[in-house]
Amino acid sequence: MKNFFVLSMFAILLLLSGLNELYAQQRSVSGSVKDESGNPIPGTTVVVKGTSIGVITNTDGKFVINIPDENAILQFSFIGMKYQEVPVNGSKTIDVIMQDDVIGLDEVVTVGYGTAKKSDLTGTVASIRVDEKKDLPNANILQTLQGEIPGVNIGAIDRPGQSPSLSIRGQNSISASNYPLIVLDGIIYNGSLTDININDVAKIDVLKDASASAVYGARSANGVLLITTKKGKIGKPRLSFSMKQGVSTIAKKIQMMDGEQYQQKILDYRSAAGLESDPAKIEQYMDEKEVENMRAGKETDWLDVATRNGYYQEYQLGASGATERTNYYMSGSYLNQKGLALGDQFGRYTLKLNIQNKITNWFTVGVNSSFSTRDYSGFAAEMTHAAYNSPYGRFWKDNIEGGEYDFWPHDDKMARHPLLPLNVDNKSIANNLWFLGSGIIDFPFIKGLKYTFNYGYNYRWNKEYTFYGLNTIEGLNVNGRATRYHGIASSWTMNNILNYYRTFGNNHTVSATLLYSREHRGTEYSSIRGDGFSDKTLGYNNVSLAETQIIGSGAGQDDLVSYMARANYKFKNRYMATFTYRRDGYSGFGTNKKYGDFPSMALAWVASQENFMSNISWLSYLKIRASYGLNGNQAIGRYATLARIGNIKYLFGDGGNTVFGTYLATMANDDLGWESTAATNIGMDFSILNDRVGGNINYYNSNTYDLILNRSIPQMTGFGSIKTNIGKVHNEGVELALNTIPVKSNAFQWDLGFTFALNRNKIKSLYGLDLDGDGEEDDDLGNRWFIGKSLGAVYDYTTNGIYQLNEDIPFDKYKPGMVRIVDIAGRDDNGNIVMEPDGEITPDDRSIIGYSKPNYRFSIKNNLKFKNLNLYIFLYSIQGGGKNNWYIGNNARMNNPNAWFPNRLNMPVAIDYWTPENPSEKYPIINYRPPRGHGFYEKRSFVRIQDVSLSYSFDHLVNNLGISTLNLYVNVRNLYTFTQWTGFDPEVGSTLGGMPMPRTFMIGLDMTF
Repeated sequence: MKNFFVLSMFAILLLLSGLNELYAQQRSVSGSVKDESGNPIPGTTVVVKGTSIGVITNTDGKFVINIPDENAILQFSFIGMKYQEVPVNGSKTIDVIMQDDVIGLDEVVTVGYGTAKKSDLTGTVASIRVDEKKDLPNANILQTLQGEIPGVNIGAIDRPGQSPSLSIRGQNSISASNYPLIVLDGIIYNGSLTDININDVAKIDVLKDASASAVYGARSANGVLLITTKKGKIGKPRLSFSMKQGVSTIAKKIQMMDGEQYQQKILDYRSAAGLESDPAKIEQYMDEKEVENMRAGKETDWLDVATRNGYYQEYQLGASGATERTNYYMSGSYLNQKGLALGDQFGRYTLKLNIQNKITNWFTVGVNSSFSTRDYSGFAAEMTHAAYNSPYGRFWKDNIEGGEYDFWPHDDKMARHPLLPLNVDNKSIANNLWFLGSGIIDFPFIKGLKYTFNYGYNYRWNKEYTFYGLNTIEGLNVNGRATRYHGIASSWTMNNILNYYRTFGNNHTVSATLLYSREHRGTEYSSIRGDGFSDKTLGYNNVSLAETQIIGSGAGQDDLVSYMARANYKFKNRYMATFTYRRDGYSGFGTNKKYGDFPSMALAWVASQENFMSNISWLSYLKIRASYGLNGNQAIGRYATLARIGNIKYLFGDGGNTVFGTYLATMANDDLGWESTAATNIGMDFSILNDRVGGNINYYNSNTYDLILNRSIPQMTGFGSIKTNIGKVHNEGVELALNTIPVKSNAFQWDLGFTFALNRNKIKSLYGLDLDGDGEEDDDLGNRWFIGKSLGAVYDYTTNGIYQLNEDIPFDKYKPGMVRIVDIAGRDDNGNIVMEPDGEITPDDRSIIGYSKPNYRFSIKNNLKFKNLNLYIFLYSIQGGGKNNWYIGNNARMNNPNAWFPNRLNMPVAIDYWTPENPSEKYPIINYRPPRGHGFYEKRSFVRIQDVSLSYSFDHLVNNLGISTLNLYVNVRNLYTFTQWTGFDPEVGSTLGGMPMPRTFMIGLDMTF
């Protein structure tokens, strides 16, 4: 694969060397581009309107461009600046002053089967340009979005090769998927986002409200992510190279007990348990392996042994350019990561090729393609066993240094050696081939009419081979075990799109889109497992040598068909309306509910263009938006509505033959159909104070009904439950995004951005049952679903410190050192629960004590520019608290000393457990066994210094060497987290036994020729 990568890079360079562009040099115009402070703006795109002729300003902001005639119009564009058009009118010199555009009104965004300027939008669409975060250690494209767009929630990553969690505007579904729809270059993408090289992505647009996402109908109830990859830029061919290298350390270590502390823990445990606890007899209380190492003075910090400094390296080489007819972009990249745990690693190769050719003035064809290989080979050290092994546990078998690992460092086999996974021979490779072919016809005989045909194909194949030898527990038990797995997933999508756009007179603009789409998805796999190898030389490469072999296989497919119509109308650039209707069919639903209908509408008013607002000097721009729409969710298994067959084995009599039989495992439901979300959005876009402050604010309200849930049915049917449409969930929230320029001078500028998002979730209905006859719908206590309450409810006992010595304890079986449970409820004479203490601790005393959902999120982005120096600081926060106690998590392993056999295994030093001499008010007695089990909850709120990056541009020093840009930078990810969470990380919720969160230090270089 490495040779393939090198050859691919060579091919790119070879192709680049053969590219020439001959420009007709009729006339030339020169000039400069500067900002409002007089600073040059290098990299500004200058284009002759209506042609592909263009150049990019140099490091001094200057340009020279050839024009076809003296009446040409020049277009100037730069990210973050207002777009400008300047007529040449026979001039030979044109100087332009660009103005900051804090809300990007002239920016073109992807809206689904088309594009639009932000100023023309009626729905809620947010956008981010990935280049703004290209210098950060983001191996997954979703990391660039974290904290950038309010309402778009991206989880943290603590292991290499991971894809973070993703949701938009809360949890709409209870049991079906809440993952947004992913669209890559205009086609629905079913692959992994980890396959996409961030350096190949130009921008990401997010459709958040029902109107904006309605063009995707049944797939868009959870929002839509539209990813647009890069194209070539007009001007001379460009060769780009970038590299990043960095190291990672554990951001927050958990210190485990050393030998002396471990001995004291044993004595404290025996004392608490009423056993003999004599320090002089400590050896009698430990196993032989521990005693041997204790006498020899050998101690092991198992967490330290199982972890290391991580490593990150990434290289990217690309070539791009554009002529009057052809646009091309190609790249290759290599990424290698080593995680904090030994054996945890990830590698990736990617190749990318985008080509578009204008065959005639009315016919254009294009191909976007990519290939990636992800390598997850190897198993990571087991952090749980690293945490719990005794500091006196035996590391090497028979204590022979450098020999084999001792499988069981303790005689009682309660914790195994954490490095045993490193002995497993594992190969895990995932490949992805993605292709998009397109043809575009601009009808010459009907102005404004365009037909687009897209065909996207995604082929994914992965393999995992594993061999457990005699140096592993799994292999030793069966004399060697081998497994081989092959999986294939493929999908294709075909879009037929008809677009029409016309402006009539000076006041009326009309556009329309029609779509017919088909999608097919299929999977298949085969697997084999072999146990018992007399010859283990070939490992997983010859499973036929195994004494016992188990074979498995499977396949499946599903199909979707869609129709969509969208119409847009704009009057005087101030009144706008959008109407959309989509109909979707999915093969996975019941025969009576295959199709769903999803309409939407949106209105917008640019109030700042009204005459009566012209005297408001501090207001530059104000648009008010409102939308309503219905979207769907079909994220269920492809055969969920069918009656399925199960297999069973039966033995007839002693010594009889085994007979394989079948039985009806699930009940069919021909009426199972779409989950539907009806959503309303009211928003406002604004710019004030001479465009120094701008942003948007949105309020949304949605109801998801016909939830796909398993409903209990009478056992007389032969089944316990059936999947059906029932129930309702409500979501509402507020989102705010601000972009400001607090300071701006000739040499210095400070850009400040702020986002805020608040979401409230509520279950409105479940099964419609009232079995207790109280006149209210019943909750589902088993699943912790409560009518009128948010999803993620934490239902448990209320606690209040630790019972102390000489304290009056009113409840039986509770003793000093135990957690103080609060008596909050009892029952009346009729057996009904009343919220009054009854002098007993019973299950009735449980209540909703909080929620795992956040209270709100915010981020603060600072970009400070001084000449060629740039400092970027990004803070990200998720907050809980409030009267409902939001964003809490159970962290028993860091708060309950008896979470995992404290008499035999190790524990964190931070667990300062209760003893008569140490009357803790937080941690209970070491052998804590409460009469009523409960959790140990902590606040997960945090403020994180997420990214700090310092970069310097050497463009002005290297421009004469033929180098267009040269940028050197250093940065750190996850610099510090302010939190009360005592585990590894509050956002991941990781605690003892989980994976530590990395802090990554990076240095990098970007060059363009």
